[in-house]
Amino acid sequence: MKKYLLLLTFLLSGSMIQAIDFSPRAISVYNHLFTLYFDSAQVAFDELKVREPNNRIDGYLSHTRLFLDLFTSEDPKVFEERKDEFETYLYRVRQEANRNPTSYYCEAEMLLQEASIYAKFGETFTAGRRALAAYEVAEVLNEEHPEFGPGTFLLGLVEVGLGSLPGSYRWIIGVFGYNGDISQGLEHIKSGYAASVTAYPHFTVPFAFTNGYAVYQLGLKPDLRISQLGVNSHQSILLLFLESSLLISQSHNAEALKLLEQRPVEGVLDFPYLHYMEGRARLSVFDEDCLKNFDKYLETYKGKHYIKSTYRYLLWADQIWNEGRSSWQYRDWIKNRGSQYMGADKQAILELNEPLTLPLLKARLAFDSGDYDLAMKHLENTNMKEAEWYSKVEYAYRKGRVFEGKKDYKSAAQWYLKALSENAQRDTYQGASASIHLGLLNENQFKDNQKAASFYSLGMSFSGYPYYPGMYRRAKAGYERNSD
Repeated sequence: MKKYLLLLTFLLSGSMIQAIDFSPRAISVYNHLFTLYFDSAQVAFDELKVREPNNRIDGYLSHTRLFLDLFTSEDPKVFEERKDEFETYLYRVRQEANRNPTSYYCEAEMLLQEASIYAKFGETFTAGRRALAAYEVAEVLNEEHPEFGPGTFLLGLVEVGLGSLPGSYRWIIGVFGYNGDISQGLEHIKSGYAASVTAYPHFTVPFAFTNGYAVYQLGLKPDLRISQLGVNSHQSILLLFLESSLLISQSHNAEALKLLEQRPVEGVLDFPYLHYMEGRARLSVFDEDCLKNFDKYLETYKGKHYIKSTYRYLLWADQIWNEGRSSWQYRDWIKNRGSQYMGADKQAILELNEPLTLPLLKARLAFDSGDYDLAMKHLENTNMKEAEWYSKVEYAYRKGRVFEGKKDYKSAAQWYLKALSENAQRDTYQGASASIHLGLLNENQFKDNQKAASFYSLGMSFSGYPYYPGMYRRAKAGYERNSD
């Protein structure tokens, strides 16, 4: 009898141990979250709490749900009301009594999630502190458990993120004595990803998304498709978002439009930005139904980003299909609504003062749809003799992009150089992008790494223009690849 009592005591004490465990139930919640099926995620979460009351992974899962909610909605009211919950969930994970590599991984990822959200809502210093805290946890985890792939992967993400910060943001991490390392970070991402998706298959979708998004943001592989990461867009709305972003950046808007039209909506958390993306894709193929998508974005989105950009596209549509009769209204809304935090919104404000002609607008849209012949036709219909300097910059840059799309790389390089020469009055997105494309051409087509590095360096020297942070990251990554 005594022996059975001892056994019962042991079993009961074991059941009271508080630990973080990716159990099958926890993985079910995790999978529902990263496919944005929040209702079914809540059902699975409630069952987890009943069946595994001592599994401290509930703090990590609750944190991740709040992160994804804010990432997709960008609702400032929800952010202000709920941001203190981040610390509550983080505390629950940190206080877990039996910490293992998974526990420290969860802590580091939660800190990185917070860094992303605080940056999205303009709290830059707090974002920097969270990112550095994530780095410290991930670094120790990787040193003590180098075989734990998720820790290596996460360390790489932080290293790349911190290492690619533009100069105007570097003071935030410089205060704490860290610079970041893009090359080392990319190696950690690569090795950590390969190890993780084999040993921990539940990480495949979120890791594929963050891996692909990092490559996309840094411009490391201009022709990247998510199938190369071993996943497909139907596995998650986040992967569909990434694949659509890649297709749009590669001038495959018609293909992106088909993907966006087929996205699931039943039971899935609304992701307003996808309405904006669908509107862009429709506009690029000259589909007037883009107006409905842009209106839907303005109706459902609660944040302050891409508002000016949406009105900019509505202004373009008005000039194409309505002879500009409502353009005065859209110009007023561009000026007075939304914020100027995102590059697309800054570009909308810039074009109020430096408007592009209708042929240039049509050339840009035709290029975005991948119809290079039509884009060139619109460019040839542009009267450049009396054009303002900004239109001349756009004209030369767009010709470079069209020739590059047609694989006439020598002509593309000549027009990119022409765009740089027209760019003397002040720094522009087109000038920085022309420098980066010259770097890419010399790196991949002309096989001249020294020239490539010099053009990437030139791209890093531009500042103060729309899209600056993202363009700087691409230029710096290119420079580091070619300056060894």
